Amino acid sequence: LVHHAQPIRYYTPINIQPSDKKSTRPISPMIGEKRRKYMQMLDNYEGRP
Repeated sequence: LVHHAQPIRYYTPINIQPSDKKSTRPISPMIGEKRRKYMQMLDNYEGRP
């Protein structure tokens, strides 16, 4: 098997445009204690025992 040089491929250019979407709002992962407090707050708010 002999390897030969491959021709350079030319592709159509890509037009990059600004996005209309809002940026993602960062939220804390609420690991451990924070999560427990948050879940208790939700339970109390929804009227669960």
